[in-house]
Amino acid sequence: MQQVQTHINDLTSFMQTGVYASLDEATQAAIERKKVELCGKYFLEMARNLNRNKQRGCYAPHKAVMILAVMELVRRGLITSNVIRLDKQLKAEFKKVWELYVPPGSPFKCEYHNPFTHMHNEPFWTLSADKDKALLSPEALYAFSHEASRRAIRVFLTGTIKEETIGEAYHLSHPHIDWLVAEDMLAFAPVLGFLIAI
Repeated sequence: MQQVQTHINDLTSFMQTGVYASLDEATQAAIERKKVELCGKYFLEMARNLNRNKQRGCYAPHKAVMILAVMELVRRGLITSNVIRLDKQLKAEFKKVWELYVPPGSPFKCEYHNPFTHMHNEPFWTLSADKDKALLSPEALYAFSHEASRRAIRVFLTGTIKEETIGEAYHLSHPHIDWLVAEDMLAFAPVLGFLIAI
Protein backbone atom coordinates (compact mmCIF):
# COMPACT_ATOMS: atom_id res chain seq x y z
CA MET A 1 0.00 0.00 0.00
CA GLN A 2 2.86 2.32 0.84
CA GLN A 3 4.33 1.62 -2.59
CA VAL A 4 1.09 2.71 -4.31
CA GLN A 5 1.08 5.89 -2.20
CA THR A 6 4.68 6.59 -3.22
CA HIS A 7 3.85 6.11 -6.93
CA ILE A 8 0.88 8.48 -6.60
CA ASN A 9 3.05 11.12 -4.91
CA ASP A 10 5.73 10.75 -7.59
CA LEU A 11 3.18 11.10 -10.39
CA THR A 12 1.54 14.11 -8.69
CA SER A 13 4.91 15.84 -8.35
CA PHE A 14 5.84 15.04 -11.95
CA MET A 15 2.49 16.38 -13.25
CA GLN A 16 3.36 19.76 -11.71
CA THR A 17 6.66 20.08 -13.58
CA GLY A 18 7.54 21.86 -16.80
CA VAL A 19 8.58 18.52 -18.30
CA TYR A 20 5.00 17.21 -17.93
CA ALA A 21 3.60 20.47 -19.39
CA SER A 22 5.84 20.06 -22.45
CA LEU A 23 4.55 16.55 -23.22
CA ASP A 24 2.02 15.96 -25.99
CA GLU A 25 -1.67 15.51 -25.06
CA ALA A 26 -1.69 11.74 -25.62
CA THR A 27 1.24 11.22 -23.23
CA GLN A 28 -0.30 13.52 -20.62
CA ALA A 29 -3.58 11.61 -20.92
CA ALA A 30 -1.76 8.29 -20.44
CA ILE A 31 -0.05 9.62 -17.31
CA GLU A 32 -3.35 10.91 -15.95
CA ARG A 33 -5.00 7.51 -16.61
CA LYS A 34 -2.19 5.87 -14.64
CA LYS A 35 -2.78 8.26 -11.74
CA VAL A 36 -6.53 7.56 -11.84
CA GLU A 37 -5.80 3.82 -11.81
CA LEU A 38 -3.41 4.13 -8.85
CA CYS A 39 -5.76 6.40 -6.85
CA GLY A 40 -8.65 4.00 -7.51
CA LYS A 41 -6.51 1.06 -6.38
CA TYR A 42 -5.41 2.99 -3.30
CA PHE A 43 -8.96 3.91 -2.34
CA LEU A 44 -10.33 0.42 -2.97
CA GLU A 45 -7.78 -0.87 -0.45
CA MET A 46 -9.04 1.76 2.01
CA ALA A 47 -12.64 0.66 1.34
CA ARG A 48 -11.77 -3.01 1.94
CA ASN A 49 -10.39 -2.10 5.35
CA LEU A 50 -13.12 0.22 6.62
CA ASN A 51 -13.57 0.09 10.39
CA ARG A 52 -17.23 -0.91 10.67
CA ASN A 53 -19.56 -1.56 13.55
CA LYS A 54 -21.09 -5.04 13.73
CA GLN A 55 -24.58 -5.75 15.01
CA ARG A 56 -26.34 -9.13 15.11
CA GLY A 57 -23.75 -10.58 12.74
CA CYS A 58 -24.19 -7.75 10.19
CA TYR A 59 -21.72 -5.02 9.23
CA ALA A 60 -22.95 -1.43 9.42
CA PRO A 61 -23.36 0.11 5.94
CA HIS A 62 -23.12 3.75 7.10
CA LYS A 63 -19.54 4.49 6.02
CA ALA A 64 -20.03 2.85 2.63
CA VAL A 65 -23.23 4.86 2.12
CA MET A 66 -21.43 8.09 3.14
CA ILE A 67 -18.62 7.41 0.65
CA LEU A 68 -21.13 6.70 -2.13
CA ALA A 69 -23.03 9.90 -1.28
CA VAL A 70 -19.86 12.04 -1.32
CA MET A 71 -18.71 10.37 -4.54
CA GLU A 72 -22.04 11.12 -6.23
CA LEU A 73 -21.89 14.79 -5.19
CA VAL A 74 -18.35 14.98 -6.60
CA ARG A 75 -19.59 13.38 -9.84
CA ARG A 76 -22.34 15.98 -10.16
CA GLY A 77 -19.93 18.85 -9.50
CA LEU A 78 -21.59 19.77 -6.20
CA ILE A 79 -18.39 19.02 -4.28
CA THR A 80 -15.37 20.50 -6.05
CA SER A 81 -12.68 20.48 -3.36
CA ASN A 82 -11.57 18.11 -0.62
CA VAL A 83 -13.71 19.97 1.96
CA ILE A 84 -16.81 17.90 2.81
CA ARG A 85 -19.57 19.61 4.78
CA LEU A 86 -22.37 17.87 6.66
CA ASP A 87 -25.01 20.05 4.98
CA LYS A 88 -28.53 19.51 3.64
CA GLN A 89 -27.16 18.45 0.28
CA LEU A 90 -25.01 15.65 1.76
CA LYS A 91 -27.78 14.55 4.15
CA ALA A 92 -30.27 14.29 1.27
CA GLU A 93 -27.82 12.32 -0.88
CA PHE A 94 -26.99 10.00 2.03
CA LYS A 95 -30.70 9.24 2.52
CA LYS A 96 -31.15 8.65 -1.21
CA VAL A 97 -28.18 6.21 -1.39
CA TRP A 98 -29.37 4.44 1.76
CA GLU A 99 -32.85 3.87 0.34
CA LEU A 100 -31.36 2.69 -2.95
CA TYR A 101 -28.83 0.15 -1.65
CA VAL A 102 -29.42 -0.89 1.98
CA PRO A 103 -31.63 -4.01 2.03
CA PRO A 104 -34.87 -3.90 4.05
CA GLY A 105 -33.60 -6.73 6.30
CA SER A 106 -30.76 -4.61 7.70
CA PRO A 107 -30.87 -4.02 11.49
CA PHE A 108 -29.40 -0.52 11.01
CA LYS A 109 -31.09 2.88 10.80
CA CYS A 110 -30.44 5.62 8.27
CA GLU A 111 -28.27 7.97 10.39
CA TYR A 112 -25.80 10.24 8.61
CA HIS A 113 -24.16 12.02 11.57
CA ASN A 114 -22.36 8.98 13.02
CA PRO A 115 -20.55 7.90 9.86
CA PHE A 116 -19.54 11.50 9.15
CA THR A 117 -17.86 11.81 12.56
CA HIS A 118 -16.69 8.19 12.92
CA MET A 119 -14.99 8.28 9.54
CA HIS A 120 -12.12 10.09 11.31
CA ASN A 121 -10.81 6.56 11.99
CA GLU A 122 -10.18 6.17 8.26
CA PRO A 123 -6.88 7.40 6.72
CA PHE A 124 -8.65 9.31 3.91
CA TRP A 125 -10.95 11.41 6.18
CA THR A 126 -9.84 14.17 8.59
CA LEU A 127 -12.58 15.62 10.79
CA SER A 128 -12.52 19.28 11.82
CA ALA A 129 -12.45 20.19 15.52
CA ASP A 130 -16.10 21.36 15.46
CA LYS A 131 -17.08 18.18 13.53
CA ASP A 132 -19.12 20.07 10.91
CA LYS A 133 -16.69 19.43 8.05
CA ALA A 134 -14.07 16.92 6.99
CA LEU A 135 -11.09 16.95 4.66
CA LEU A 136 -10.89 14.20 2.07
CA SER A 137 -7.42 12.96 1.14
CA PRO A 138 -6.14 14.13 -2.29
CA GLU A 139 -6.01 10.50 -3.47
CA ALA A 140 -9.66 9.90 -2.53
CA LEU A 141 -10.80 13.14 -4.20
CA TYR A 142 -8.88 12.24 -7.35
CA ALA A 143 -10.41 8.75 -7.42
CA PHE A 144 -13.90 10.21 -6.86
CA SER A 145 -13.36 12.72 -9.69
CA HIS A 146 -12.90 10.13 -12.47
CA GLU A 147 -15.53 7.74 -13.78
CA ALA A 148 -13.25 4.71 -14.17
CA SER A 149 -12.21 4.70 -10.51
CA ARG A 150 -15.69 5.78 -9.33
CA ARG A 151 -17.24 2.79 -11.10
CA ALA A 152 -14.87 0.30 -9.43
CA ILE A 153 -15.43 1.84 -5.99
CA ARG A 154 -19.20 1.92 -6.49
CA VAL A 155 -19.35 -1.74 -7.54
CA PHE A 156 -17.29 -2.81 -4.53
CA LEU A 157 -19.20 -0.75 -1.95
CA THR A 158 -22.69 -1.58 -3.21
CA GLY A 159 -21.69 -5.25 -3.20
CA THR A 160 -20.57 -5.09 0.44
CA ILE A 161 -23.77 -3.29 1.42
CA LYS A 162 -25.90 -5.92 -0.28
CA GLU A 163 -24.01 -8.92 1.09
CA GLU A 164 -22.89 -7.86 4.56
CA THR A 165 -25.61 -5.66 6.06
CA ILE A 166 -28.27 -8.35 6.51
CA GLY A 167 -27.94 -11.58 8.43
CA GLU A 168 -27.93 -15.14 7.17
CA ALA A 169 -31.40 -15.75 8.65
CA TYR A 170 -32.82 -12.95 6.47
CA HIS A 171 -31.07 -14.37 3.39
CA LEU A 172 -32.56 -17.80 4.08
CA SER A 173 -36.10 -16.51 4.65
CA HIS A 174 -35.96 -14.16 1.64
CA PRO A 175 -34.37 -16.18 -1.15
CA HIS A 176 -33.01 -14.27 -4.09
CA ILE A 177 -34.97 -14.84 -7.29
CA ASP A 178 -32.79 -15.51 -10.29
CA TRP A 179 -35.01 -14.07 -13.02
CA LEU A 180 -33.08 -15.77 -15.84
CA VAL A 181 -33.74 -19.16 -14.25
CA ALA A 182 -37.37 -18.17 -13.62
CA GLU A 183 -37.81 -17.22 -17.28
CA ASP A 184 -36.37 -20.58 -18.37
CA MET A 185 -38.79 -22.39 -16.04
CA LEU A 186 -41.76 -20.42 -17.38
CA ALA A 187 -40.70 -21.23 -20.93
CA PHE A 188 -40.58 -24.91 -20.01
CA ALA A 189 -44.05 -24.84 -18.33
CA PRO A 190 -46.08 -25.62 -21.52
CA VAL A 191 -43.86 -28.66 -22.22
CA LEU A 192 -44.31 -29.83 -18.64
CA GLY A 193 -48.10 -29.38 -18.95
CA PHE A 194 -48.09 -31.46 -22.14
CA LEU A 195 -46.11 -34.26 -20.46
CA ILE A 196 -48.47 -34.31 -17.47
CA ALA A 197 -51.49 -34.49 -19.80
CA ILE A 198 -50.05 -37.59 -21.49
